[in-house]
Amino acid sequence: MKIFAAFIFTFAFIIAKAQKNYSGYYSIEGNGSYKGLTLIKIDSNHYKFSIGATGKIFADDGDGIFEVKKDSGVFKLAQDYNVCGIVFKFLNQKVEVKPLPKEKGLNPNEICSWDFGSHIFGVYPLTKAQKRELTKADFELLYIEPSKYEVIKELALVYIDTLGSNHKQQKIKKGDVVICSAWAPDSNHFIFVEYLSSQGDFVYGWMRKEDLQIIKK
Repeated sequence: MKIFAAFIFTFAFIIAKAQKNYSGYYSIEGNGSYKGLTLIKIDSNHYKFSIGATGKIFADDGDGIFEVKKDSGVFKLAQDYNVCGIVFKFLNQKVEVKPLPKEKGLNPNEICSWDFGSHIFGVYPLTKAQKRELTKADFELLYIEPSKYEVIKELALVYIDTLGSNHKQQKIKKGDVVICSAWAPDSNHFIFVEYLSSQGDFVYGWMRKEDLQIIKK
């Protein structure tokens, strides 16, 4: 099935010095269902994840980036929406994936119920871990139905936030293609993108919409 293309490839992970590397492929199989989780360390404390679950009557999947603090990380579906999210708890050779707990004092209508994706939750044992550079082909397999954009500015900047004042060191040249995850946060004037450079650097952040042109499917 299409959603498992991201999980059956021999994936890569990036070696970093600052923190224990949890990169790997984790999976759960049984009772007529299969769940797969790929984690790739993309800098000192951030991970790219791709996750999916299929059964006889369901198919849930998604991908994104989260920051690790101590032994866990939290992914939120939108930058300013702090209710609907996923917690990744790192155990011994396992990752527990669970919904972000409901916060007190919130309007019940603002709480994400996860009805559409609850099958991704569970405790995933480590299945495979390899140490090699991330390739362009592997990079694209991490995404579930993403949007792709072509850079139309000679040298486009990648910003740290949507204020557009602080940018990263990397610049992306005209004609290159960047990816926007289906679960990426949204903004009026910026798009959150991910990009693998020819040097193998995983670049992520905000780009101005005026610097990009969507590639029609």
